[in-house]
Amino acid sequence: MGKREENKKRITKTILSNALDLFVEHGFQGCTIDDIVKRSDIARGTFYLYFPDKLTVFETLTEKMYQPIVQILTSTLEDLKANRDSHYSHQIRYIRTAIELAIFIETQKKSLPLHFRELWAAGPQGIAIRSWRNKIESLAEALIESSIEYSIIRPVPTKMTAFAVVGAIERVIWGWYQGELKSSRRVLAQEMAALFWSGIEPAQK
Repeated sequence: MGKREENKKRITKTILSNALDLFVEHGFQGCTIDDIVKRSDIARGTFYLYFPDKLTVFETLTEKMYQPIVQILTSTLEDLKANRDSHYSHQIRYIRTAIELAIFIETQKKSLPLHFRELWAAGPQGIAIRSWRNKIESLAEALIESSIEYSIIRPVPTKMTAFAVVGAIERVIWGWYQGELKSSRRVLAQEMAALFWSGIEPAQK
């Protein structure tokens, strides 16, 4: 990587890092491009070389936070479909998924307030987050449908169950973030694994 590319990467990282801090501290609506520029110690014109507006910065941050979660769940769904005849392999895959999610979420602890602060906001930032949340709920629904199809879990209303599971996991993550749960990745993974598997009664064999 040349010096110019390294410099562009450094400035992009600086803008995103400082914008994240400001969004967490003041909310999306509570900070401006001027605030981001000032904290990043760059000219306003420099900002526009990297991002067209504040919303794009926010959407870039949320993509970094949610896309890996979508990838983990997509991979889980593909694995479950490839091993449809094994009850045990489904159970192990759910546990592995919970561990993968816990490891990733731990790396995003600084970003988590964005989700909880802006999820139900009326503005474009709320729309951006809910779009990602909808993708996660759709994947959760597909996972449940797949497990029902292969007689891994008992039949349940898939959409409502997906809503409930995603909401419950959000509550666990918030409790972990706030220190209500022991601050360890292991505990977080255990709690999420319970919601992925034990929270839905396995089908009777």
